[in-house]
Parts: sequence; C-alpha cells; structure tokens
Amino acid sequence: MSKKNKQRSIFIGVAAILVLALVSITVLVQNSKATETKEEAYVLPVASSQDVTELDYSNYEIDSVSDVYNPDIQSQIQEQLSELEAATQATVTDPLLVSNPYLTNRNSIYVNFKTTKEIADVSYTVKTANIPNFSETLVNSGTTTNFESQLIGLIAGEENQVSLTVTYTDGTTELKSFTYTPQASNSGLGTQLDVTTYDNPTELSNGLYALIGDSTLENRVIALVDNEGYVRNEIPLVNYNSMRLSFDSDNNMVFAISNYSLVKMNQLGQVVAKYNVKDAGYLLHHDYALDDEGNLIALATSIQAKAENDYVEDRVIKIDGETGAVTEIANFADLLPDLYEKATGKVVSTAEKGARDIVHINTIQYINDDELILSSRETSSIMKLTDVSTSAQISTIISDSDFWDGIDTNGAALLQKEGDFTSQLGQHSVTYEAGADDEHYTLYMFNNNSAVMDSRTDLDMTPYLEAGAGTTDLTSTENSYYYEYEVDESAGTYKLVKEFSVPYSTFISSVQKLGSNYLVDSGQVATFTEYDENGAPIATFTTTGEEKFLYRVYKYEFSGYYF
Repeated sequence: MSKKNKQRSIFIGVAAILVLALVSITVLVQNSKATETKEEAYVLPVASSQDVTELDYSNYEIDSVSDVYNPDIQSQIQEQLSELEAATQATVTDPLLVSNPYLTNRNSIYVNFKTTKEIADVSYTVKTANIPNFSETLVNSGTTTNFESQLIGLIAGEENQVSLTVTYTDGTTELKSFTYTPQASNSGLGTQLDVTTYDNPTELSNGLYALIGDSTLENRVIALVDNEGYVRNEIPLVNYNSMRLSFDSDNNMVFAISNYSLVKMNQLGQVVAKYNVKDAGYLLHHDYALDDEGNLIALATSIQAKAENDYVEDRVIKIDGETGAVTEIANFADLLPDLYEKATGKVVSTAEKGARDIVHINTIQYINDDELILSSRETSSIMKLTDVSTSAQISTIISDSDFWDGIDTNGAALLQKEGDFTSQLGQHSVTYEAGADDEHYTLYMFNNNSAVMDSRTDLDMTPYLEAGAGTTDLTSTENSYYYEYEVDESAGTYKLVKEFSVPYSTFISSVQKLGSNYLVDSGQVATFTEYDENGAPIATFTTTGEEKFLYRVYKYEFSGYYF
C-alpha cells in the first residue's frame, strides 16, 4: 500500500496500532530504564567514494559512543582535520570532503574549499533513487573565501548524488557534484517511517523532526526525519534520552547523551563542552533549559536521596556553562514536606518499582533567573517556582483541587479553574508563552489524561474514571489531549482556551506549536502527528519496529546551525 493517501484506512489502522502497541506498554515502560545505563557500541565510518575520505582513528581507542564524546578525543580529531585542511589545496571543483569526521552526525560530510571570490551562499541537493530530493543552503562556519560546513541529509546505506552550487557575491555560480554512500544505520530505525497523509490542504511546517528517546532502538540515536518520513541524520547517544535540542548564543547545539552527561556540539559536529552531573551526585531526568547566561537548569534525581529514602526525580540543579559546576536549586522534599508525609505509595506502574516518586517533575521552562515553570506528572500539577536565584519557593499551582485537599502547599497559591473542564492529568511537555505582563501568560501541554498516581494511595480516582477523564489502565485506548491554558495570576485563575483529542499515551509524549500548526507525539505508540490550527491531522508518522516507545518529538529548522 502506498505510504500516501491512506485516510480511508486510518481508523482501522490506528486502532490496530493502539491495541497491539499498548498491550506492551507496561513491559516497555519497565524495560526502557534498563537501557539508561546500557553502553552503546560505535562503528567507525568507512569511505565509499573516491571524492569522500575518512580520518584515521586508529590511535584514539574508540570502542563506544562514550569514547566519541570524550573531549580529549574530540580535540585530537579537530587537530587532525585542521592539519588535513592545511595540507589540501581545496577548491570548489576539488573540495575537501570528509565523512562524519567528529563521529557525531552519521549521515554527514564535512565540506571545505577556498575561493578567490567572496561567497554569497552554498546550496546543495541530495538525490537518492526512488526517494524525494533533499535541498538546503549550508551555514558557513568559515570565511567568505574559506568555506567550511557540515552537510547532512544523506540516506544511510544508499548511494546519494550530491550537487553543490556556490553562488558568489558578483552573481556568478560554480558547481560540484559527487556521489557518496554512508554506512547503513545500525540504530534499527530504518530508512523511512510509516507515513499517513490526510485530505488536508494545510502544508506541513518546515524543518526536521527530532525523534528523541526511542528506548527500543538497537542503538540509541537522535534521528532527524524529513516531512516525507525519511531519516536524514542520526546523532548517537550513550543511553537514556537527549530530552530536547537547544542552541546557545554561539550556535552550539546542547543535548543530553546519557542520564548523567550533556554536551555542546558546534556547527561542524565537534563536541566543545561536556557536563557530567554524576560526579556531583545527580542523575538527569527528563528535561533541561538554558538560561540567559548559557547555564543549564536541569531536572534531576539525587543519587544519595534515592539510596537513603528511595526519592527520585524531585530535584532541580544548575550547571555552570563555563565551569560545569553543579548546584542544587530546589529539593521538593523541602518545598512540599506535607505532601511527602502523606504520599506514601511506592511506584508500581513503571521501571522505578519501589521508589518514592512523589512529584515526578518532567518539564522545565525558563522564564528568567528567578522564575521557572515546572510540570509535576505525579501530582497532575503545573508549578511556578520563584526566587530561584536566592531561595526557591513554589508560588502557584495549577491542578484540580482534589489532589491538594488536606495538603499544606507551604504558601503556594492554588489557582482556580475558570469554566467547566477537567484539569490536566499526568501531563507532559508543558510549554510557557509570555503574555502582556508577568502575571498573564499561556501554557500548552500534552494532557495525557492519565489517572496513574502510585504515590497517592489515599486518593479515590473513581470520579475521574467514571467521567471518562482518565484511566489507570496501562493498556487503555482512551484519548489524550492537546491542552492550552490562559493564566491570570492577578485574578488567581486559569482557563482552557483550546483542546483537541490525540492518541492516548499513559506516560511520556510531547507537543509543540509550529506557527499555526501543532506537533503532537503520543510516545507510547511511537506515533507523532502534525495538526492544522483546528486540530485536524495533516500527516501521521509511526516508527516501523514491532515495539514502540518514543519519548519526545520536536521539530527544528536548524537555521544558523546546519543551514
């Protein structure tokens, strides 16, 4: 069956996907964290073109992905590449082309050449048999007469014909074409995702989908996927989830490579900084944000608190962008001591069996140095943290009041619903949008509509279940929702201003606004869909493996980074 125009079969197809995939959710949730400490192997690139060469890695002892992200090895690779560039009289017609030199972008080629005229831009097209062309304009990390860039978009394991077009400031052009076959992917993701399109005239947004945290892959990667579902690049990971991709003021891309390390990677794929939080006594969990000074604010688990009290996923830490020093911003056991006294249940629904997951903070949004928005899955609450730079405290909580009945919020104000709706349940990917002033803003999220709350054995979830608003059944085929709130702190209220139903996911998942479109990842069935402004689907993408577990999907244009 064609991957296009399957709308008539979608209802049967999606139902089948949901039933088959959700039956295995419990096992997948439990097994996913087993891969957090699994070390991924690394296969070095082998050139398959007379035009494209590879560096010599024989002296670097690279056996694993951890070795790839070793800053010392990255520096040695940079020295070798610089020496090769200096020894090569590269021109447009005879450029220096190196296969994935820093080993961090598997479907990439380093491009360098010198010119006597000033370069305006360099565009390229990748042609692969029976696959739509991929065209972009490269960012220039060099000068106007010494071009240097990283070219992505090649299809792994296939012969790619690449055409470079150099346009000079005087309007003239120069061309270079070559062929190259990157090594076949060992991630297990395949060349293309399953794609279903709908009778919707709205166009998909520009950019590449970043598939983050597929724990069922043979080797973990961040996969960059185009609008036709083709995998255009893979960035290897050590373990766990990369959480999100962020870009600092120097156009470095920031992401996690494991449950204890984050890195900064420049436009050429070189790792220029690495941050290790394990040495400071923490493990990363779920999310981070960059502040205005380039520091990282991350969600974490205290290794000591987990060992002594079974507490997990309840800390906020700050990682100095220059030194890597780690300081603790918030400990929710201190912020909400009454909740910790009353939430006595231990985890039974996920891999953290036996742990005390009292708040399970899963999203962080940086407003300024003193204010953060945090999403607490376990309490089905959205919290605003204030006085972050001095002594953090919770100022407001957005949640159904039932979950806080009889709980001392330690001074935090519980905002009131304006209107008749059920507040979010087990939400993920809460995103902040500034409003007219500090007290008026928008929050949008993936409302999982999940009533799983292992820590609160004292709560009766029956009213929510009877109303069809949530479920504790991990194999449920109920709907989840896109939710959008307008928050008025001055009035102490929040109201639901937009919602539409999406495939159900008990845990994980993400949402993202893309202009007037919406990207929604229903993570536990590894399906993501781009919707129009009315919540009607434009296209749905599904990974092709038998097991499905896709943590987050965000879309990036990579302007100023790759393009």
